[in-house]
Amino acid sequence: MRVVTNEDLIKKKASMVRNVLTAGFILMAMAAGMAFFQSYIAYAYVCLLVSLPMVSWSARGANRWLQSPRPDQVLAKALKGLDRSYQLYSYTLPIEHALLCPKGLFALHVKTTRGSITCRGGRWHRKFELSHLWGWLTDEGLGNPGKQAQAAARKLSEFVAAQLPEAQVSVQPLVVFVDPAVKLEVSEPTVPAMLVGNLKAHLRDVTISLAPSTLKDLGKLLDEKSN
Repeated sequence: MRVVTNEDLIKKKASMVRNVLTAGFILMAMAAGMAFFQSYIAYAYVCLLVSLPMVSWSARGANRWLQSPRPDQVLAKALKGLDRSYQLYSYTLPIEHALLCPKGLFALHVKTTRGSITCRGGRWHRKFELSHLWGWLTDEGLGNPGKQAQAAARKLSEFVAAQLPEAQVSVQPLVVFVDPAVKLEVSEPTVPAMLVGNLKAHLRDVTISLAPSTLKDLGKLLDEKSN
C-alpha cells in the first residue's frame, strides 16, 4: 500500500498544540499564584477562564497530533499488506483521510472517541462511564459520526467534480474508530462504521469497482494536489 502524508502540516499542528498547552498551563499557574492575594482575585479568575479552553483544545489536539501512534499511523498500519493500488492520503486533501483503490474513493472519517458506542440506523449513543469525567478535557466527543462522514464525502466529491467533471465518481463515506479500547455495536448503519482492525476486511468485501482509466486519473489528481 502507498501512503501519502502531509508531514509538514503535522509538525505545524503539533507545534501549535504544544505552544497553546504551555500558554494555558502558564495562565493556570498565574491564576493559582494570584489567588493568594485578595486584590488580584479578579485577575486570577480571568486567567483561569482563559486557560481552561486553551488547555482543553490543546489536550484534544494532542490526541490527534502528538500521541503515538497518531490516527494516520493507525490507519496505515491497519491497511498494511494491501498492494500499491491502495493509496491512503492523510492531511493532503480537503478532508483529513481519503483512500483510493480499485474498489473506489473513500472518505475515512476517523474517530478517537473512547468507551462503549452503539449505532442503530442513523442514531448514535455512547454509554456513560465514570472515566469520561476524568477524560472530558481530552475526549473529542461522539456527535453523529455518520453525518460527519457523509459531510466529508460530499466535500471530497465536490473537490473531485471540480477537477474531473467527466469522472462522475461516487465518494463512499466510512466511519473508522481507532482507539484500541473502544467497544462498538452497529446495526443497520446509514454509513458503514467499524473498528480500524476491520477496515481491511470491509474493503475486500466491497463489490463495486472503478474503471482502470478513472482510477488512474484520480490517482494523478490526488497526487498533484498532495504535493
